[in-house]
Amino acid sequence: LPSGNYTLQVRAQLLSQLSNQNFGPIRSLKVTITPPLWRSNMAYLAYATLVSLLLLLIFRWRQRAWAAQNAQLERLAQSEMSLKNALWGSRDELWALDLRSGSMESVNPLPQLLRLRTFKLRNLDDITAIAHPDDRERLRLALHAHIVEGTDYYEAAFRMRTNDKDWAWVMSRGRTILLDEAGKAVKLA
Repeated sequence: LPSGNYTLQVRAQLLSQLSNQNFGPIRSLKVTITPPLWRSNMAYLAYATLVSLLLLLIFRWRQRAWAAQNAQLERLAQSEMSLKNALWGSRDELWALDLRSGSMESVNPLPQLLRLRTFKLRNLDDITAIAHPDDRERLRLALHAHIVEGTDYYEAAFRMRTNDKDWAWVMSRGRTILLDEAGKAVKLA
């Protein structure tokens, strides 16, 4: 039976009087069936408390994770600002060249150098084309030694065109920062 309040009603009859349908008075007995312990009001209160505590713990855990992530992002932003300030103060430019796509990214680009926005650096000839004609072979050899022959780093001094169509000397240094599956350089910085 489901839990709840019930009334048991009983009437009696003597065995010797079964034939005349003569019954005695109705007697009532009140019966209360309590729910099992796991379905009691106290159990439901305990369940609600446990669920609330669990949700609170999950919320606190996520809050700490968010705070740690925000702190890490803040440290990263501070580090990036420090790098930008150091590059700006030293008048250096940080670059990364993707040899697969031919794209070049610059941080703190030197404003006096001519920026060719549409060119793609697909091979060594494209890369050396940005240099003064007298410096192209020296630049090509330095890049070839690093990219193809695998020297530890690349370093070259060459002239680049300025915004006012003059030439400025540039010291470029870098190394391979990413290799493909065959061990071939695919990204320089």
